[in-house]
Amino acid sequence: MDRSKWSLMAWIFVTCLTASAYAQLPAELSIRQIGEDFVLENRFLRVRVEPLGGKIVEFLDKEADLDYAQGPADADKLWRGFLKDRIWERMGQTEMIRSNYQLSIIRQTQNEVALEAKMTASEGDVAGLQFTKRYTLRRANCMLEVNCRVQSQGAWAELTPWLHTVFNLR
Repeated sequence: MDRSKWSLMAWIFVTCLTASAYAQLPAELSIRQIGEDFVLENRFLRVRVEPLGGKIVEFLDKEADLDYAQGPADADKLWRGFLKDRIWERMGQTEMIRSNYQLSIIRQTQNEVALEAKMTASEGDVAGLQFTKRYTLRRANCMLEVNCRVQSQGAWAELTPWLHTVFNLR
């Protein structure tokens, strides 16, 4: 066998080893689905969003090893987590926190991942309102960007959106 073939085989072997080693390193920025939930993660944060209410149920600060969204073990699943949609003038309307939002990845690049949670209400005074939350995490950023939108599909009404959140501080 001539030297060029040995060189090519050595290069392929080293390339495979290098690729294998990199595949085992944790990704610096990722978005993945676990069951029905989605997890956005970078080297600073791990954020888990669940369909029920389209809310954050894990907000882990990796450096401090503190999950700000973790509530008591006996907490009602309906009320746990961050960013539960409520309308102040319609406190009796709980469809926004009882419904499953449609979760979908809308951006996945080397430097940024984004998840959208969307639901259109169908009950009572909030029927026709579309609730959308967009969660964006960037590679070298220790902040999660959240954009919330309430869009009316029907008649105009005055509303005061309330993103119900309880923080767990040690």
